[in-house]
Amino acid sequence: HYFNAKAIARDNGLHMMVMKARRKGFSYMEGWDAADTINLNRAATVLLVAHDLKYLTKGNQIFGMAKSYLEFLEEKTDWRRGFLKNDKDSIKLGYKDEGSLIEKGYKSMLFAVSAMNNPDCAVGKDALKIKFEEIGKFPNLKETLDVTLSTTEAGELQTGQIVMFGTGGTDEANWEQAEQIFYNPEDYGCMVFDNIWDEGASGNGVSFFFPQSLNLEPHIDEHGNSLIEQAKRITKENRDKKKKISKSAYEYSKYVGQRAETPRESFARTGDSIFPIVEISNRIQVLEKDPNYKYLAREWQLNRLNGKIKFQSNDELEAMGIPTHPPVAHKIDKNIDAHGCYVEWISPYREPTTGLIPDGLYRIWNDPY
Repeated sequence: HYFNAKAIARDNGLHMMVMKARRKGFSYMEGWDAADTINLNRAATVLLVAHDLKYLTKGNQIFGMAKSYLEFLEEKTDWRRGFLKNDKDSIKLGYKDEGSLIEKGYKSMLFAVSAMNNPDCAVGKDALKIKFEEIGKFPNLKETLDVTLSTTEAGELQTGQIVMFGTGGTDEANWEQAEQIFYNPEDYGCMVFDNIWDEGASGNGVSFFFPQSLNLEPHIDEHGNSLIEQAKRITKENRDKKKKISKSAYEYSKYVGQRAETPRESFARTGDSIFPIVEISNRIQVLEKDPNYKYLAREWQLNRLNGKIKFQSNDELEAMGIPTHPPVAHKIDKNIDAHGCYVEWISPYREPTTGLIPDGLYRIWNDPY
């Protein structure tokens, strides 16, 4: 599914944003794709980008994987290109004749670059592919993406593809920017998918999501197909066990974030809290997407009629031809009606016989802007 989606996105001049559960092989897949791309395309450039270079080069990270693949091709196959450069953060394929300084061959390149103090790190590279790793630990992700998008374009033509990916439940992660891109992919030139993962969210466009129950070993048949229902059942059982033994909400939410079944679980904040973060995140998801809640609020205004104050709904007033004001739900600017109105979420209790509200049951306060 992922490779097909990425190919369709590429053929349509679109980028890819991916949220996933832990240990789904994306660093291996994208590391291979980087190596394969420069091995098969002359003068091609591939960039691996992270906020901190260690997420690309330290230990067996994505750059090290790509390097290992290229060295295998060089030593064990007939697709040898030679190395003009093979450093800790850059590779250039090609060769020189003995005694010559002239570079020959494919001259394709792979770079690992940090955007920590340099969101322009990918500018001017004319890359065929750009891969953003550990997007949860990427505080200037949007700024870097904004300036990088132009490097994949030549006029109206799309010359390169950006793929961004990351996993939830990460310590010291900052998901606000990644979350905004994930839920608004079209704004960032990314391929749009139906949100079949978050409850009640189908019909809303999001980025690509790879859940815990997909490719969950050993719940895969002999043909490589995921046994999804079986994997979902095991995932739930493991969660229930973890919830019982977890010493804090933070411990449990981190566990769920790394084994997310929905995008909302990936983006759930994992800071230490006395509150059940996972349940709160799931509830927010329902409140935001379920139409039964979406239209629950009723808008009212106080109006003086015949010497008396009457509480009337905006719908009622509009039917009478009386001007109304919407609630102030956003930052006020010159285009916003700042008058505002009252918003009722739940009607007060009234005595069944009298229809009156009991004394002392509620209090009212006004918060003027």
